[in-house]
Amino acid sequence: MRARKLNSMKTYKFKMYSHHGNGELHKTIDGHAPIWNHCIALQWCYYAIYGKYISKFRLMKHLSKLKQLPRFAHLVSARTLQERS
Repeated sequence: MRARKLNSMKTYKFKMYSHHGNGELHKTIDGHAPIWNHCIALQWCYYAIYGKYISKFRLMKHLSKLKQLPRFAHLVSARTLQERS
């Protein structure tokens, strides 16, 4: 039996200086943060209930339903949600 390759994610911590050109970047980050936090909370709940992690396709299906809620509808486009999954 072959071992499964685990995907790893690199994260970077950096300091951004105030500049008028950073406004769009801040909007993007602020728009994705609530969705990211929701996905992490969903992962924890799913693991606590079923003992396994949620599949990519189930998460994509959930994100498309999440986009219809008024609280998340204005944050990012549907295309962005599909690409990030």
